[in-house]
Amino acid sequence: MTIRFASLALCSAMALTLPACSEDAPTENPTVEEAASEAEKLDRPDPGQYRQTITINSLEMPGAPEEIVAQVRNAIEQNATRTYCLTPEQASEGFADQFRRVTENDDCTWNRFGVDDGNLDALLTCGGGQGGEVTIAMEGNVSSTGSRIDMTMSQENAAMDMDMAMTMESERLGDCPA
Repeated sequence: MTIRFASLALCSAMALTLPACSEDAPTENPTVEEAASEAEKLDRPDPGQYRQTITINSLEMPGAPEEIVAQVRNAIEQNATRTYCLTPEQASEGFADQFRRVTENDDCTWNRFGVDDGNLDALLTCGGGQGGEVTIAMEGNVSSTGSRIDMTMSQENAAMDMDMAMTMESERLGDCPA
């Protein structure tokens, strides 16, 4: 279902936005713990106030009525920009648990996961409902003060196919308001 796909996309985006060529190849078919261990290589985010922005680069739903395409786009764009405060306690947790949580939902498994010098390269496959699946590829950079992740998602199932590309960016704005 397309709304389910949009929800999965938003959950993945939230997990990744707390925020060159690689000689270290990503691990193929890692376990959840191997992916989490690899995620420990990412810089821990600095505490503070962040702005997160999601930009839809493309959205294709072959055969879908325009109003359905518009509904999916609007559902994502309604939450496209937000600010949040990352406490010192949250920042100290890093990213490993966030990547674990992504795989707890919707029967997801990592097909590829690698981190090299702040660069992330990952591929995730999840049950897509109605006998289908959702594939999410993520590439980008994560630092202690922000991130930029390009995601491509493809859903195939009996109800409707969908392909979407988006960019998720987060940047530290400063200290949290008192």
